Amino acid sequence: MESNERLGALLKELRGKRSLRDAEKITGLSYTYISDLEKGYRRSNKKPIKPSIDTLKRISKAYMYSYTNLLEAAGYIDELEKIELPNDDFAETAKRIAALREEKNLSLSEVAEQLQLDESTYSKIEDAKIEPTGMILKKIASLYYVSTDYLLGLTDSKNWHSQIEGSDFVKSFEESPSAQKFVSELTESNIKDLEKLEQLWRVMHEK
Repeated sequence: MESNERLGALLKELRGKRSLRDAEKITGLSYTYISDLEKGYRRSNKKPIKPSIDTLKRISKAYMYSYTNLLEAAGYIDELEKIELPNDDFAETAKRIAALREEKNLSLSEVAEQLQLDESTYSKIEDAKIEPTGMILKKIASLYYVSTDYLLGLTDSKNWHSQIEGSDFVKSFEESPSAQKFVSELTESNIKDLEKLEQLWRVMHEK
């Protein structure tokens, strides 16, 4: 499979059930260009398409997917050493991840085990030497009960519920004994259980 076809298949998978218009909003790229990237060629001349490094960087942030993996899929594999990876962009995220671990008094090995990573790999994440995939980022967020937006520096609020605090929904939720029991059990859940809950929420939301 050619690199443009390999990248196209990957981008289509990352977009998932989002519409091209939705992908346009979060990436800042035109929906027609995204469509061409997913097909692997420009519709105007049917020639293979290869996105720029800056475009891949933008897609990486929008889809929360490894920039390095996108570079490899796009055929930049032989040029990786010449390319400045976005470690500076990831520095703030790495700093927040490390701070959260220290707040919980957890060791590198303990967190690595929770994330099912080897300690050296996880250490490189905290040192901003490598970027975690979107899935690992979600696991880290679940581990510390924060949003991925907080990890990415898009908000300074650690609590996912801060945006709906004080709403009628929250008030009724807080007054419900069964809801309180649910929350108490939720805080004791492991990552796998939280992932199952997230999958269930996605199914409900799609309906």
